[in-house]
Amino acid sequence: MMDAAPLLNVLIKYWLPFIAINVVIPALLAPLLDGIERRVRARIQCRRGPPILQTWYDLVKLFRKGAVTGGPIIFRLAPYIAFTVSILTLSLIPTLLNASLSFLGDTIVFMYLLAVPSVIISIGSIYTGSPLASVGSCREVSLWMAYELVFALSVATLAIDRSSLLLRNILPPYPPLHPSTILAIAIIAFLTYAEGGRLPYEIPEAEPELAGGIVLEYGGAELGLVKYALLVKRITLSTLLIDLILPRTWLTSILRSKMWFLGIGQVVVSATYISLLVILSITYSAIEALYGRLRLDQALSVLKKSVIIAGVAVLAALMGY
Repeated sequence: MMDAAPLLNVLIKYWLPFIAINVVIPALLAPLLDGIERRVRARIQCRRGPPILQTWYDLVKLFRKGAVTGGPIIFRLAPYIAFTVSILTLSLIPTLLNASLSFLGDTIVFMYLLAVPSVIISIGSIYTGSPLASVGSCREVSLWMAYELVFALSVATLAIDRSSLLLRNILPPYPPLHPSTILAIAIIAFLTYAEGGRLPYEIPEAEPELAGGIVLEYGGAELGLVKYALLVKRITLSTLLIDLILPRTWLTSILRSKMWFLGIGQVVVSATYISLLVILSITYSAIEALYGRLRLDQALSVLKKSVIIAGVAVLAALMGY
């Protein structure tokens, strides 16, 4: 029988700090960033807006209401699966620390896990039999298929450029210089905005039209988990974009010679990451405040053009550009 002591020591020494710093803290920051976005949108629209902690207040209120007891089993389980998968996806990329779960082919797993919350929530909503929820779910699936195709082509460009399917190898050690890589990162920046469910791409919910759409039948803790899963997905996509724009290895190499021995280097890297998250959230919220909701056909038209641009990036990467 194997001795459990060495395994427990590894868990305490490495995995628990990693989970606490690289997964839990960013997950706790996700509702706070949403609160900042809500406040910025309100200011741009000449409103006072809610407090920055309002998203946290809303989630706590929903969690206190308890769970839904009726409905199909897939409907009740979908929020828990979506939230768990969102947290697992976040652990695959570096956040506060330049560390992550890494294994052969983790890039493909990352793309699959990123799509799971949308798919499972759509399936759960369809099983309720609600017409409005079904329409919202159909819209979500249509957008999801387009998002994932564009995202897959963008990641393929990065994988070809780096000749690897390991996420830690795809994340560039220095700021991107190849035209194909820059184009792929620009497309990922667009997807970070659109796939985060921001206007004008908030089509599956569409409260004035579908009264909530895909989340119409959810309430209480389940609705809180669905909303939280979306916020974690947002911060995951934003983190991936930040890691592509500002490589950790490059920043660490600059700091190591001057201040790394004092332990300040890691603090600077983490502070830079959080600052970029806030800047990105403010930028996206400012853009969102200026737009109304698109029709589904309009959104798909934009995504079709994105597929063409992403295809051009793949061809450029294959040719070495």
